[in-house]
Parts: sequence; C-alpha cells; structure tokens
Amino acid sequence: MALVIGVVAIITMVSVSDGIRNSMVEAISGMNGIIVWEKDALDLPFSCLPMSYEKKLEAIPGVKVVFPEVYGLVNTIEGEKPKGGSMTMGMAVLAGFDPVKEQQRVGSIYGVEVEKGRNLQPGDKYVAVIGHQLADEYDKRVGSIMKVNGKRFKVIGILEESQYAGSAVVVPIDIARELAGLDSDTVNSFTVQTYNPSDQEGVSKIIEARLDDVDAMSTQAMLKDLEEVMVIFDWAFILLSSISLLIAGIGIINTMLMSVMDRQKEIGVLKAVGWSSEDVLKLVLYESALIGVFGGLLGCIAGGLVVIGIENVVEFGLTLSWTTILGAFAFAVFAGLVGGVYPAWKISRIDPIQAIRME
Repeated sequence: MALVIGVVAIITMVSVSDGIRNSMVEAISGMNGIIVWEKDALDLPFSCLPMSYEKKLEAIPGVKVVFPEVYGLVNTIEGEKPKGGSMTMGMAVLAGFDPVKEQQRVGSIYGVEVEKGRNLQPGDKYVAVIGHQLADEYDKRVGSIMKVNGKRFKVIGILEESQYAGSAVVVPIDIARELAGLDSDTVNSFTVQTYNPSDQEGVSKIIEARLDDVDAMSTQAMLKDLEEVMVIFDWAFILLSSISLLIAGIGIINTMLMSVMDRQKEIGVLKAVGWSSEDVLKLVLYESALIGVFGGLLGCIAGGLVVIGIENVVEFGLTLSWTTILGAFAFAVFAGLVGGVYPAWKISRIDPIQAIRME
C-alpha cells in the first residue's frame, strides 16, 4: 500500500508542477514584449500610470511600438458573480486594449488567437472578445449579448482554449477604463515591443533608468525567473519523492522479511537439494521486484485517475505525460528491488540443517 501511495503522490505532484509550468509559460510568452507597470505595485490591476508615458516610452531607442493596457476584475456577468478559472482563482479578468494600436502588435493578445469571430477593430465600442471558458459557462456565441458589470456587450469573438485566458473579457480600452473606474489619461500598464527581441533586456534597463517610478521586465526575464522558481518546486518534489521511496522501501522490507522468515523451512530444503545462496538471493529479489511491478501498475492507474479527478474538480490544467508515468513505474520497481535486498541477503545465509529442523 505504501508503494502504491508513493507512486500516486509522485504522479500527482509532477503533473501539478508541469501543469503550473506550462500554464505560466503560456501566459508569459503570450505577452511578447516588455511589461511596464507602477513600481512596487502588487499586480497589474493595482498599478496606475499616466498615458503621457506612452510618448516617453516610444522615444527610447530600439522601441518599435507601445501598447497601453487596462486590467481589472469583472464584478458581475449577467447580474451574478462571475465564474472564473483556477488560474485566475475563480475570478473573471477584464482587459482593455487600444483597437488602433492592436493592428501593430506582433503576436496576439495573451498569445492566444481568436478561434471564432474576430478581434477588436478601430471604432469598436461596447463589444467584447471572451475566453472559451466564459463562452461555455454562459452559453455565449459570436453575436450573443453579455451583460458585464451592468453594461451590455456584443460578443464579437471567442478565444481559443487557454488556461490563462479562459476567463478573460477583452474590450476596447476606453470602455475598460469606464468599467474599472480609471480616468481617461490613466492606464494600468504598457507592453513595449522592440524591433529586435534580443534587445528587450537592454531596453528594460533604459526604461527603468529614465522612468524611476516604474518596473520594466521582459518576457525573457519573466521566463527565467519562473524557471528558477520551478527548480525549487522540482527539488521539493524530489525530496518528497525520496521520502516516499524510503517509506515504500521500509514497507517492502517488512513484507519480504516476514514472508521469507515464514518460509525458512522450505528455503532450507531448497538449499539442501543443491540451491546455492545466490539462487535464494535471486528468488527473493525476483519476488520483491514483482511486488514493485504490481505496486507500480496499481499506483500508475490510481495516479492517473487522481489527476483526472483533480482536473474535473478544480478545472486546472494538470499535465500528465508518459514520461511521468514511466518514471513513477520505474520508481516502484526500484523501490521493490531495494526493499528486497536485506531480506534476500538474510535468508540466503541461513543454515539449511537448522532451517529444516525448525517447527
């Protein structure tokens, strides 16, 4: 049982870790540029910058285009508290972009394409592009009317499936300011795209030097920081896996030790008729390896079911790969072999005459 639990724990932890990594990489990569926000702000919705910074940012060498952006939370959809996704902690996210400037963006909003309908265009007012999760949750299609924060919006587009953007409501920036309660000359952040993507680090430093009340971070730096954080997660999971290995090994040692001690007489007979200590050693190791194989199979099946169950409950994109399953199975077999070494060594040294005489 300890072995099965250990395998389930490994599969679940690695799937959660890979899911977090993939979702965050998707979100950060989709930003495609340098994110500029108010210094020391907790998050983009809590940042507040003047629109006048747009011209200052555009004047920096290497900058190709600057996108003003507004972010906030959706308070109500259809008069009720919105049902957001796990990546946004159950909240729906409001995002406002300039439809004119969006024509110059290299890449797409959030790195997610519009699957149905179209994106924002110049002249748009009370229209919205929504995430696939919101579309499913509220049964909205292109052309539907959705009431957001008490305002009626026509759905003009639905984003392709994405963990990060599944609960997004994208509207023209002026309308987003109205919903978020911002002044017409204020935004939450800017995304800066450079002529050469490799210049992002250098341009970020220039931005922070010229505007001392902002933080500027490139998507490359964000991905680097993310990888450092995930390395800590990985080591934590390795530690937990090692503990699982130790517990499973102790369990197998106890099981095999009891099993072979109960069969001392039979093993004594085998040695009396010609079996060597090496033959007995192999026999016990084969048995412990089989325990690892069966425990691994049961653990992999149970682990897969646990991951599927978690996804159905929390709607979070866990990543279950064959590499994870095979690694967990190999862990079980290894634990079985290690757990059988001491019992095998102990019983292989038994004296056959004494073993046969035992009652």
